[in-house]
Amino acid sequence: MTITLDNMPSQHPRYQALMDTYLKLMNGIIKYQGQNGLWHQVILDADSFEETSCTAMFVYSFAGGVNKGRLEKRFATAAEKGWDGLTKKIENGLLTEVCCGTDESGSYDYYLNRPRITGDFHGMAPLLWCASELLK
Repeated sequence: MTITLDNMPSQHPRYQALMDTYLKLMNGIIKYQGQNGLWHQVILDADSFEETSCTAMFVYSFAGGVNKGRLEKRFATAAEKGWDGLTKKIENGLLTEVCCGTDESGSYDYYLNRPRITGDFHGMAPLLWCASELLK
């Protein structure tokens, strides 16, 4: 949604509907940020592991939203807290605790027991996105 809003003219007939959904999503996500600045692999389950690819995407969305005037400054604080948490999950230049790609399952345990990968591109790319956005 962040990238779509970045590329959608504000005069587009669907812009405000997308913006309303984006704000609702950002306000919902911020509530589940953990004490270490990260979000859990199953967002509503504090017993699931702290997952870094979703955290990096949320940090990117928060930082970008603040930078572009879409989000209040409190989201900058959450982005900084998330970044701090992410930096503690980097080993030898690689992001750890990235959940592998997840298919659909009817079993809750399936989601809780997904393998954790170090250096996976779907975690490394969002890490770079959020670093770039935070530098702005």
